[in-house]
Amino acid sequence: MWCARFLPAAGGQGGVLLLGVHHTATDGLSNIKICHFLHTILDDLTAERRVDDAEQLADHVGDEEARLLYERERQRLLHDPDLYRRRKEELMAATKVPPPILSVLSFPRNEVATTRSVKLVLDEPATQAFRQICQAEGVSLHCALTGVVNVAMLGILEALPNTPPEHNFVCSHDINLRRYYEGDTSRILGVHIATFSYKMSLVTPKDVMHKFWPYVLELHGRLREDLKDRAPLQAVALRLMERSKDDNFKECFSSTAVPEYCYAISNIGDVTSTLPGNGDFVQVTNLTWCASLRRLVTLMCFNVHTFRGKLNINLAYSTHFMGRDTAQQIVNNMHDVITSLSTKDHGARE
Repeated sequence: MWCARFLPAAGGQGGVLLLGVHHTATDGLSNIKICHFLHTILDDLTAERRVDDAEQLADHVGDEEARLLYERERQRLLHDPDLYRRRKEELMAATKVPPPILSVLSFPRNEVATTRSVKLVLDEPATQAFRQICQAEGVSLHCALTGVVNVAMLGILEALPNTPPEHNFVCSHDINLRRYYEGDTSRILGVHIATFSYKMSLVTPKDVMHKFWPYVLELHGRLREDLKDRAPLQAVALRLMERSKDDNFKECFSSTAVPEYCYAISNIGDVTSTLPGNGDFVQVTNLTWCASLRRLVTLMCFNVHTFRGKLNINLAYSTHFMGRDTAQQIVNNMHDVITSLSTKDHGARE
């Protein structure tokens, strides 16, 4: 942690606790657990309850397990030429598609890239309605949100003259490696997301809203099978095989070139059970998290979670590529799409 500050609210009732955590130390899920520990300790101190300084609340675990996973998949690629060829073709297809939205952006806007963000928070009824329709259509909320973002992008691209009939959007998905670990992972802290997020391309026609759910169902099926077959691990192993690890890190985390994908999604799911936030004296009423894009070749990243029944979407964007007006328009479009999907049948099952 490199920054911690309490910002009191006007009148002295409540406030905001700002925590700045270096991403090489913890991932999103670890941060939520840490917030829970801090809340519990703060509530105990306020209630004048004893806090056991010797109690170990969790365990920081390094990347040894992840390295073993990558090595197993590297060996699998080496012994299966067809799989190696297929994964390489998929990687090339997902990294050589320029983000369509660059066509309507004027950049560089700032010589030094900074991160700004805009939020979309659905209330409990809207969140529940969206969840229910996702369940009814047999898709994850994560894949449905990916489709929603793509439709929102189409709204931005309408300003282009002679808009093509379809666009190819590449989304970068953060993959939680704990799904592949053996044993109990409940006490694990640290960074346990794939070294390189998993990129998937999705061709999106202009009239996608007329067949939205089949469109999302295809993505859902692809992602489910890829996760089952450990394709995200193979993608990391392949990138580390093609060039040195240092070269890959330098290219992916320090370059100022044109982004190789349209956006990223980091979804940590419903965090209410991990961070209940109920205390005798201290209550957690809201949660916002955001990753800095200053050193990334990234246009934008959607940080997603659900807390106490409300879906929270925080769109972080790089000021090097985007302005606030564009980011806000994307979020507004997303709200309109979600509302429309949750209240109408659009012939979306054609």
